Amino acid sequence: MTSSTNRLLGTFLAVLVSHLILPAQTVSWQPTNGPYGGIGFAIAANSNGRLFVGMWDSFGGLCYSSDNGMTWQKGTATALPYVETYAFAFPSDSEAFAGTFGYGIYRTVDGGLNWIPMNNGLSNLLVHSLVSSPKGVLLAGTQGDGVFQSSDHGSNWIPISTGKLSDNSVTALAIDSTGNIYAGCFDGVFAHLYRSLDGGANWTLMSTSLGALQSIVGLTVTPTGVILAATVGKGILRSTDNGLHWNMADSVLSDDIATSFCIGKSNQLFAGTYSGVETSTDDGVNWVPASIGLTNPLIQGIANNSTGTLFVVTYGGGVFRSEDNGGSWVQSSKGLHAFNIQYLASNSMNHVFAAVWNGGVYRTTDLGETWSPFANGLISLDVGALVVGSSGHIFVASEQFGVYRSTDNGENWVLVRNGLPSNSVDYLAITSDNKLFATTYGAGLFQSTNEGDTWGRIDTNLTNLNLGRLGIDSTGNMYITCIQGPGVYRSTDHGIGWTEVKSDDWPTAIAVNQRGDLLLSSRVNGIFRSSSQGLYWLQEMPKPTYDIVANSGGDFFAACGNDGVYRSADGGLSWTQTSSGLSGQSVMDVAATQSGYIFAVTDSSIFRTVRPTTNVKGSHGSGYFSYALCQNYPNPFNPNTTIKFELSQKSQVSLKVFNALGQLVTTLVNGEQEAGYHEVKFNGSNLASGVYFYRIQAGDFVATKRLLLLK
Repeated sequence: MTSSTNRLLGTFLAVLVSHLILPAQTVSWQPTNGPYGGIGFAIAANSNGRLFVGMWDSFGGLCYSSDNGMTWQKGTATALPYVETYAFAFPSDSEAFAGTFGYGIYRTVDGGLNWIPMNNGLSNLLVHSLVSSPKGVLLAGTQGDGVFQSSDHGSNWIPISTGKLSDNSVTALAIDSTGNIYAGCFDGVFAHLYRSLDGGANWTLMSTSLGALQSIVGLTVTPTGVILAATVGKGILRSTDNGLHWNMADSVLSDDIATSFCIGKSNQLFAGTYSGVETSTDDGVNWVPASIGLTNPLIQGIANNSTGTLFVVTYGGGVFRSEDNGGSWVQSSKGLHAFNIQYLASNSMNHVFAAVWNGGVYRTTDLGETWSPFANGLISLDVGALVVGSSGHIFVASEQFGVYRSTDNGENWVLVRNGLPSNSVDYLAITSDNKLFATTYGAGLFQSTNEGDTWGRIDTNLTNLNLGRLGIDSTGNMYITCIQGPGVYRSTDHGIGWTEVKSDDWPTAIAVNQRGDLLLSSRVNGIFRSSSQGLYWLQEMPKPTYDIVANSGGDFFAACGNDGVYRSADGGLSWTQTSSGLSGQSVMDVAATQSGYIFAVTDSSIFRTVRPTTNVKGSHGSGYFSYALCQNYPNPFNPNTTIKFELSQKSQVSLKVFNALGQLVTTLVNGEQEAGYHEVKFNGSNLASGVYFYRIQAGDFVATKRLLLLK
């Protein structure tokens, strides 16, 4: 490459570079690539194939994809916190509207990057449904105030159904090819369908034969004029006379909840239900399952884009994609982080498992580079506590069904609840000889000595049966926390008799390391330590703490919410914040692998330490670094990202970025660097979207990784 070419490329890119050399004793964190998924409510595609999905998360939940669902980006919405986005509408190719429950209607004109509220005249912000007419007129269905209309791209809204609908909670809207409007309504007892032939000026009740329904949550009109209703109570309903008469479709639904429709290739119909996806080739008369590959059957929305690819968004499992007209599905949620990760656990092979509420169990076998969902055999996806026995068997608690067991590394699950009550199982613990314990909410402590085949209650004198966490120290003493009427109890006879040893407003975890150090964490009072087998406790750190774990070297790591992670290398006597890379994250749970990596659950993702903590210099280790090049974060990015690397010794370092043709874009680092961790910030605001590569050379160490810029 010539020097003139280099100068030309140099003017094409503005790069911000800064270095952070961390001291040897500092633990650094990096995000893992998942688990991806989450709770979604609606999905749609515009005429250009751009996808939009409404998710439940701390970023506002409005996300978009410009690469056929392969990756997702979160948009920025003004004053939009955790929210349910129920509907999208596209009056033109250049704009999209989102109807939210509680915050009204939002609009984007830049493909989903930025959203602004458009609620002038909208007296009710509880928006259930949103559609656009062929002429670009927007209609919004609200809970309690009927239908609103906007003819000026959402700038102003006027009510059009006041006094004309007997039930003003409009849960679904549809417009047919002639402009007729259909509204699914609910009066608090029954659901009804109304029709307007004049743009909403007048409405006629059309659904006297619907019967008792909890709700109509989806409507569509097929190309032949058949009206389909997705209902809570009767599944899929069908009308061939504009809604005057209705029949239940011939469906194989295992329950009576349908949620959404889309029309695919050759007018093939698809329906999202709480039993998965169903499809019909005879205008909705008969329906058959089309759910192969769906690990989460709770379909909240279904859509197809201009390429013919089908997409569904689920309650807990994120987005799935089908490129063979519903024949098979694969998860397509990269960038949509699973919401409400409950627990983490690891096995002897350093595989890490994550229990995701309403998402099932995820597994990574490569330290978080990839996560895969596994739900085969799980009757319900509301999973919580997770433990792994020395035999490799994995156990996960279910709020509704008790305990599941997997004997094949999480691939398949079976229910093991013989002897367990119907009460919710809150926590699981297992000993080195595979004695399994389950705490319950309201029914006491249960034990299994045959890896879950049978269970029996073992406590005899616990008066507070709303039990939480359980810990076992090196002498075999057991410690248990209570959720209501809180306190900590100890048993010296393997869980039969119990004595209160500490009162606390909100105990959260009990941890014991290999040296026998015993710690208790509290959401209110911080961390306590006992050197008397639980008889006496001393407060060692006051910060609210949600979880504690010990690594294989005996060091403790504490999840302290917005304060990040703290580490103790002296059995809990002193603590040091070790949150580099966790800026802005609230840490709620931690887990350790046998190789010494620590994983942390935050409010947006799962992070892990850059390298094993058993090699971090401290009071119990000599400490060293190795050569490593980390994946940039975020990735994909727009326009800023961070690249981290590690050096085992002072080295001459070259770090360069290349385009997909192998042409040099910029040099980020070129010079001698000290041993330790380094960060480089890269800004690609003047680059085109696409794939780029960054390459490091430090002595004999050479590594290359890919980064993706999406604008």
